[in-house]
Amino acid sequence: MNYITIAVTVLPSILLFLYIYTHDEHPEPKSLITKVALGGALSAIPVFLFVMLLNNFFAVPADAIEGSLYTAFIQAAFPEEFFKMSVVMLIAYGNIAFDEPYDGIVYGAASSLGFATLENFLYVGQGGLNIAIIRAVTAIPLHIFCGVIMGYFIGRARFTRTSPVLWFGLAYLIPAALHGFYDFGAFFADRTGDEVGVAVFAGTLVFTIIMGIILLKSLEKNNVKYMAHFYGISLEKLKSAIPKGVLTESVLPQIIKLLKDEPQNQDQLESFENNFTFSSELQEKISSSETRKTRGFVGFLYAFLGISMVIIGGFITSVGAVPEAFPPVGEKMTFYSSLSYIITGFFIVINGLFSFKKGMFRNRKLHLSRTVKNRVGLFSGFLLTLFSGFGFAGTFLKDSKFDLNGFITLIVMTISGLLIWGISLFSNKKSGQNI
Repeated sequence: MNYITIAVTVLPSILLFLYIYTHDEHPEPKSLITKVALGGALSAIPVFLFVMLLNNFFAVPADAIEGSLYTAFIQAAFPEEFFKMSVVMLIAYGNIAFDEPYDGIVYGAASSLGFATLENFLYVGQGGLNIAIIRAVTAIPLHIFCGVIMGYFIGRARFTRTSPVLWFGLAYLIPAALHGFYDFGAFFADRTGDEVGVAVFAGTLVFTIIMGIILLKSLEKNNVKYMAHFYGISLEKLKSAIPKGVLTESVLPQIIKLLKDEPQNQDQLESFENNFTFSSELQEKISSSETRKTRGFVGFLYAFLGISMVIIGGFITSVGAVPEAFPPVGEKMTFYSSLSYIITGFFIVINGLFSFKKGMFRNRKLHLSRTVKNRVGLFSGFLLTLFSGFGFAGTFLKDSKFDLNGFITLIVMTISGLLIWGISLFSNKKSGQNI
């Protein structure tokens, strides 16, 4: 497995998780997230043992529909989602850092990230780069957003004043059902070649992503509201007491305790409001917190575009780096056409990372911004360089006639595109503004 295959295998999972993680206004301890992700990866072991045990007693039905349903739900979705949820419950649920509903989404996504990444390595080890690219845009998003959905309901369960049983049931059954229908579509299409399977597969994937985004945005919006209801605190007072920014798990309990101890009669209440102050240590932590705002849907589009560009650019780079893996195009390649593909693909990846960063930090306090003129220049320079890169690749293919005028035109296009792109990227920076 070469480094390009490894990058395509791992990078989509990390980028998707980073987008979810940075939605959390009060980020979780990285050590705990790491433990949950590792636990998610290790949860593949009991899943494997369960399937082995199951196979000793039951055979996969021969009928296409029954066999696909059995494999998708009984052998895959139900055990996988159960053990991924178990990881969150055992490692994160009772931890002091799990101090607000949105944390459920972070830990649910982390568990799914660990499992999906390990599973990806196993599949890619057998199928190679092509499988890595396909799973980067299908299985990885499916696992991550199933984790988001699971985490939403776990977060609601953690901060409910009634029995959490219903929330736990939804946290398991909804992701398991979505995962099962996704796998069923894939297995049924593979067995029969029927387009119905493809439709179920694609439809479930799109529905899962949309549902995950809706629940993520909903919990982000109502996070403090659910906390206030759980602790029996005034929503407005809790909102005003919790500034948007980075607060450690040791700070939030202090704020809640202060507000819960608030006097109840009118005279005491007026005195409390007039003299309410945080401790100097707590105030220092709050004042040093970085300001965070919601990215909005445009921020999501920038991040999604960035992830897509990284995947596409990685694929194009792979075509140039290992052309023999992509017949019949690879059979026509020369050294120079391969080099053109590699450079062009890498250029797309770089721009994808820029786009992803812009989506991640949209409406966040940064130290640079770009004017509309710069943005148009970046886009124009990118397209010009992209077209000339593919032009070079085509020029150097075997059996292609060399055209000197065309070659000179491509050189001029490349230089012009890179100059426009570079000047737009590095000029007219403004400090202290948002991009």
